[in-house]
Amino acid sequence: MRKIFFFSFFALGFSSLVAQVTVIRELAMSFYGNEFFTGWVLFGWLFWTGTGSFAENISSRTEGASIAALWGCPAVLALLFPSTLCLVRFGKFLLGAPAGAAPDFLSTLGYSFLILAPFCLVLGYQFAAAARCWNFLQPGSDTVVLGGRSYLFETTGFIAGGILFSFALVFAGAFRVAAILAALNLGISCLFFFYFQNKTRLLRRGLVAVTVFLPFWLFMNAGSFEQASAQWRFPNETLVDSENTVHGNLAVTRIGKQYSFYQNGLLAGTGDDRLAAETLVHFPMLLHRKPVRVLLIGTGFNGAFREILKHGPEAVTGVELDPRQVGFAKKYLSSDLAGVLDDKRITIVTEDSRFFLKTHRENFDVVILNVPDPSTVLANRQYTAEFFRKIGEHLAPGGIVATRLMFAANAVTPEQENLAASLYKTLHRSFPEVLVLPEDTLYLIASMAPLVKDPAVLARRMETRGIRNDFVTAEYLKYRLTNDRVSGVAQLLQNNKTAWTNRDLQPRGYYYDFLCWVSSFHPALARGFSASLRVPFILIPGILLSAILLVRVFFRKASLSGAAMAAGGFSLMAAEILLIYAFQVFYGNLYYRIAWIITAFMAGMGAGTWLGNRKSSTDPRTVLGGLHVAVTFYFLLSGGLWWALSRNFFASSGIEEGLFFSGAVLIGALLGFEFPNVLRFREVEGQGARAGKVYAADLFGSCFGALFSAGFFIPAYGVYRTLMLLMMLNASVALLLLAGRARVAGGAKG
Repeated sequence: MRKIFFFSFFALGFSSLVAQVTVIRELAMSFYGNEFFTGWVLFGWLFWTGTGSFAENISSRTEGASIAALWGCPAVLALLFPSTLCLVRFGKFLLGAPAGAAPDFLSTLGYSFLILAPFCLVLGYQFAAAARCWNFLQPGSDTVVLGGRSYLFETTGFIAGGILFSFALVFAGAFRVAAILAALNLGISCLFFFYFQNKTRLLRRGLVAVTVFLPFWLFMNAGSFEQASAQWRFPNETLVDSENTVHGNLAVTRIGKQYSFYQNGLLAGTGDDRLAAETLVHFPMLLHRKPVRVLLIGTGFNGAFREILKHGPEAVTGVELDPRQVGFAKKYLSSDLAGVLDDKRITIVTEDSRFFLKTHRENFDVVILNVPDPSTVLANRQYTAEFFRKIGEHLAPGGIVATRLMFAANAVTPEQENLAASLYKTLHRSFPEVLVLPEDTLYLIASMAPLVKDPAVLARRMETRGIRNDFVTAEYLKYRLTNDRVSGVAQLLQNNKTAWTNRDLQPRGYYYDFLCWVSSFHPALARGFSASLRVPFILIPGILLSAILLVRVFFRKASLSGAAMAAGGFSLMAAEILLIYAFQVFYGNLYYRIAWIITAFMAGMGAGTWLGNRKSSTDPRTVLGGLHVAVTFYFLLSGGLWWALSRNFFASSGIEEGLFFSGAVLIGALLGFEFPNVLRFREVEGQGARAGKVYAADLFGSCFGALFSAGFFIPAYGVYRTLMLLMMLNASVALLLLAGRARVAGGAKG
């Protein structure tokens, strides 16, 4: 009997982890893949899963219904997952967004939230039904032990799913993953049906045939499904090629003879954009007296390398994260642009830009950043004070650094102003000279030395170097350097009093860019988000403590066990978001390692749940109170660790990465230990050890932890203050639990 339920919970955990990571990847590519959106997807996933678990607790009360759910839910999951993938990919077409652009903010949130509902409701329902069924079939067994084992077996599936995804499925197409999950879940469904149901031989054979045929058919046709559904992400464009790599999804589309290149659904560049390439390159190159060594971070294949070579440098280094992007460029670019990439002066380094700056010693005369706007944490880390300081260390005397942002100089919104002002102020922390060149794109050029702003000088340099351009001519130089917008926008950014400096552990640039996205559809909503940034941090702990006090005053009979489990779920998901965020900041390369981090969390939870299942004579209030005290200290130590990481206290990057994964295992173990002890506490409270209800409380707490951490606390208040809030939350829960234990002990003594 135990083996049967191990298979059930293992398959559930495996399917949940693999499906979750796959869906997050697909939604990020189809819509707007920033951390707020990822937090929202996790919120929706956990909310619906918790709702499904809660629904089972108030609906299914019989052994027959639980058994039917045990074999029926996996079969439904096998069918729902590929359907969910189709809905994800069709969403952009349905919401009317062009390729490379994000659809309406609220429509995106609503659509992504709703399409997760069917699959996740069944996930939650299956866990609660299987846990109840196990209790039915083993009457007289310790319900606490069975509930803890249910959680442990599911966690084992999480771990296996994370490992397999990290090393194999990350490269597979989504529909090939769906075929594998269909085979697993239909097999489990068939096994349980044969075990529990006495049906005719014909029906049994039919079920076996479906279990074998459907996944095989889906697997063999996965390529066709992949190509057809991926095309839905690019309305009005023809998808030419698409590939998953360890860094993300690469796609190439065509309109007529023009190719466009996408990274994770966002436009990386077109085949040959002469105006953008000339404007990006020639201003910083001409501002330098004699650029000999040049560093280009980001996309260079669509004309930037060609324009740099016009200035006759001795060496050009290009830093591109994904080596397959270079292969795509050579395959689909015109022959003249592809030929430029083979020039002996150009060296392309395929690694993370910050890792390059950390490990290489060369100095450069000009550094040009051609990276996406800070719409994600991964992109934002190339706009922070720490990043610009590192660039400054690699500039030769008189060196110049140039970057850019999308802008609208004729109609600057408050959100655009704050984003641009944040970048301007951040640059100014490292470079006293910052030149602003605004149009539809805002170019910012900075240096430690005075910058030449006379267009006649730049025109003479261009003539001396024998440069002939289509767009950046002597007249264009004069126009861009002397028009009224230059002084007007520069004055606007200098006088801005609301924008904050963008830092690694307080990503205001990313949040300002997020507000720009919201304001393009809902200006009033963007103003509301902006107002939240002005809420003094000191008020947030006060609100938190007041809410906890009011709950205890007006709801004295409220379940402390449920509150403890919800706080644990909130803390675990917040810790996961924080670790994923910090890992991106320090290492950047997260795409294929996100499953590693989640697996480390789950491994810790498995160990903690296993330990928690061991019988103990200690009062569960004391155990849970001490547990939340330990979690409080965990967040305190995390702040110290990240402070040390930000100052490069560790000599080896291997040690640093090991600390991240160790931290994930530790917090997972602490909060995995909580689940069986909450079940024991419910028995003490006289509410019964109902695994489904505790599971629902865990998931509801987790969903709000994901939403508030990713969507507000980290960007608004930064990492350290978010850690302070989590410390206060867990310290308050610990105080309530230990105070309750003291009252009980005092009453018993009396």
